[in-house]
Amino acid sequence: MSETTGERLLRVGELADAGLPTTGKVRLRDGRKWATPCPPREDGVAVDQIHARAVAANLQRDYDAGRWDPEAEERDAKASAPIAPLTAPQTVLSYARAWIETQSYSTVADDRYRIESYLVRSALASLPLVEVRPRHIVAFIAWLKEQPSQRGGTLAPRSIRNIYSVIHRLFAHAVVEELVPVTPCHLSRRVMPSPVDKDPAARATWIFQREEAQALLFDARLLPERRVLYAILFLTGARFGEVAALRWRDWETALSPLGRLLIAKSIERATRKEKGTKTGVPRQVPVHPTLALILTSWQSEGWAEVFGRAPEDDDLIIPNRRMSPRSVYADNESLRRDCATLRIRYRSLHKTRRTLISLALDDGARGEVFEWITHDASKRSMRNQYTTLAWTTLCAEMQKVRLPAPEKPNAPAPVEGEGRSATGLATGSVGMSETRVISTTYGRPQRVWLIPQASNSSGKYRCWQWGDGRLRQLRLGWRGSGRPG
Repeated sequence: MSETTGERLLRVGELADAGLPTTGKVRLRDGRKWATPCPPREDGVAVDQIHARAVAANLQRDYDAGRWDPEAEERDAKASAPIAPLTAPQTVLSYARAWIETQSYSTVADDRYRIESYLVRSALASLPLVEVRPRHIVAFIAWLKEQPSQRGGTLAPRSIRNIYSVIHRLFAHAVVEELVPVTPCHLSRRVMPSPVDKDPAARATWIFQREEAQALLFDARLLPERRVLYAILFLTGARFGEVAALRWRDWETALSPLGRLLIAKSIERATRKEKGTKTGVPRQVPVHPTLALILTSWQSEGWAEVFGRAPEDDDLIIPNRRMSPRSVYADNESLRRDCATLRIRYRSLHKTRRTLISLALDDGARGEVFEWITHDASKRSMRNQYTTLAWTTLCAEMQKVRLPAPEKPNAPAPVEGEGRSATGLATGSVGMSETRVISTTYGRPQRVWLIPQASNSSGKYRCWQWGDGRLRQLRLGWRGSGRPG
């Protein structure tokens, strides 16, 4: 049969990159082309173009005569293939767990906790993803309103809205993946609780009094690095992550009338990595005169005394003892202990931000100007986007805040030791397991810590001193201002 009849492809092989003909092609009855590898020759001679042409011709003759049917071989292969088992429909809980593992935003740990603490116990968790309707979401919200809170009572409205936010976002993602046609999270305003505080009267107590703030800044019973941390928080209104990311190069002292702290970075709460601020816009904060005195003393003496060397521009202003960014969880617990030492009511570190704003307004600062210090006011209105306040204007409002050092700070008086190995101790209160005191060793003031022994009925405390990046144990000291042990 000639090639012009349309029933046969050219009886030649195709040359591969290596120059060897490896493939023979046959034209099928529907006009498609079918290719098969050219088998090796029986005599062991290398396959050449002549052999490939002969293989293609033989295949075409067998196909035309009905002796060989490649299409039947394909059908038999598909028929013998194992059938994939039917899978159960994906449930809301299984999809939520898979979805949350693909997320990388800062509060992903909080959302994972909401899934495992609330969604997993609800009737919504076992429903197939494609069968969820708005009435199921309404029932889920009603169920959340009855759930107990770890702080007593039922869940707060904001907690319910945060849990619902996770469900809303995972269904939005399911729509993008074409797993569901539409999201069932279309609720009326009457279904969702209003975003109000669980205890409306509690917000009025989320503030430190002026005297309490002064005690946290200047009471000598507290560790010096924590007092510096409290000073920056109280006198800048910055968020904790922004304070934890501050470096000495961010403090500009040459400006007038006040120095400037540039807040352009923040420490991520979960990963402890550096990132941008919450709003993404840097802020320039005037350094309050009280804060300037504290930072100057901390830079010239305190920082080197704690960490064993002089600070450099790239060093964090207030790192932890491992020279890494501080943790908001650890420092909130430290604040709780410090408040117990000072016998004041505990409020979280974030309340320092509310405290500064409240004190500033009480002292006569203009709120519309002061918000440029504590917030990104440029996004509040179109007018603010075209506004740039003078540095002296911001400094004038910061100087109105009255938070000076107390006239008689609670500082223990040093006691002279006897001899080169003697260490004199004095403290106002040693009720804490870790108490800052003043000692005199070799005629030079030092800072030491008193740690109670397992049995302290005798009034003895083990004494430690920080230096050169490590703690050194000193001699056993007596409680109070008596003779050294």
